[in-house]
Amino acid sequence: IQSETYYCGPASAIMVLKKEGKSNTHYITQNYLAGSTLSPTRLQTNYYHQTPFDSNWDNTMTFYSNHTYSRMWGDPYDSTNHAIALTNSAIGTLASGYGVIYDTVQYQYGTARLVGYNSLTHDMYHYVAGEGYNTADPYNRLCLYVDPNGNNASAVGHRQIGFRLMCTLVKDRGIVF
Repeated sequence: IQSETYYCGPASAIMVLKKEGKSNTHYITQNYLAGSTLSPTRLQTNYYHQTPFDSNWDNTMTFYSNHTYSRMWGDPYDSTNHAIALTNSAIGTLASGYGVIYDTVQYQYGTARLVGYNSLTHDMYHYVAGEGYNTADPYNRLCLYVDPNGNNASAVGHRQIGFRLMCTLVKDRGIVF
């Protein structure tokens, strides 16, 4: 669970690192990863800007992992091809035993939602940690994720949605994989 209301990014990073067994070291905490100092191994999270997607995601995650992480921006103008690329990148990373971080945006007047966010009073930018996938049905591949939002009992925890929906949610943001 995120330790601050604006720590969904650091909380998602910790979950991905835990999956790799990397968060056992005492200094890898949400607060440490948030690191408001200008450091290439900190996310530069703060109350006003939360965790910007264009911050140090790839450097931070790679520094604490055995995996070389990258960022892929979404593309609101090329939904089909980019959705396929995002899905394939996420599934490839997850199949290799590493986590994915999804940077989602749920628009107040839109219909695309993560589980537990039925009504919103404002646009919501929110990170969740990708933990798996199910490709049994190639036309409805499922994205398994963990939501760190402990302030929303309907959302927090292990959840799943279709990759098509997740691609809609990240098209204006992106993924760390």
